[in-house]
Amino acid sequence: MIDTQHETIYWLGLRLEVPCDWQIVRHGLSPERGRLTFTDRFAERLDLTWRKVDHDPNVELMVRDQRMRDEHKLSDVQTANVRIAGWYAYRLQSNSETLVRAARYDSAAGRMLEALLVIEPKRGRSTKVTEQLLNAVRCVPTEDARQRLRAFDIDLRLPETLRLCRATVEPANVVFEFEATDTHPDRARLRASAVVRRMGMANAWYRGHGLSLIERESPRISFGTTSPVVVNDHAATYAEGNASRARLMRWLGRGLRRRALLWHCEAENAVYHVATTSFDRAPLHPNVLHLMCCKGAPQ
Repeated sequence: MIDTQHETIYWLGLRLEVPCDWQIVRHGLSPERGRLTFTDRFAERLDLTWRKVDHDPNVELMVRDQRMRDEHKLSDVQTANVRIAGWYAYRLQSNSETLVRAARYDSAAGRMLEALLVIEPKRGRSTKVTEQLLNAVRCVPTEDARQRLRAFDIDLRLPETLRLCRATVEPANVVFEFEATDTHPDRARLRASAVVRRMGMANAWYRGHGLSLIERESPRISFGTTSPVVVNDHAATYAEGNASRARLMRWLGRGLRRRALLWHCEAENAVYHVATTSFDRAPLHPNVLHLMCCKGAPQ
């Protein structure tokens, strides 16, 4: 049964469950160090940071020292330890708001996680949550889950050879850009890249001309191969074109080729576009990104 009150987020090997009315307003792009910050309509609710560490830290001592600093700096705040599975945490309570500061170390992932959760913001109309929300924040243990990216209404599974390098988030328009990892064993694939775009409010502007939209997204590419396909039970358009104009480069297998998929998801009123660029002799196909749609459908 689908929980319509909470949304599951996957981001760079982290998994969270947050209320559906929370939005991400800051996001890090590095698995080594970064943050995710969530707000609702009224206040900031969760600030989660992560960083890679080389050794097991004394998390309990770190949290105890931070509590002492807060007590010294914030004279009008009362503090008390709280029990959260896997986390060292304490609650800060003032006349205007209630916060929980927490930390944990995931030894399997070598990651230090720190969180500031706003239980009761100064504006009381915000969604009610408790410190138990932090129970669902964890480093995902399996390789398949670590390669999953689910946020900003985009849900996909990446091949391990790609990494997120840029995220552009605008109203009704989200673009994720990926590039090949430096550790890829095949040097020819290091030029590979991919773009995933979700364009919302499609009923207001999309007229079903898939190829025209693909060409607009890649204006310098002449798509010589096109075909109708099916993606997630939706009619889709597939197109291929040369990104390298030199015939010799293409003949030697050193030419870059653009491959694109585009479809309209009526259930989400959105158009999805996936495009990859790679060498002919080391092709990267759009379907390896396993982009899903139809939010709320069984997956």
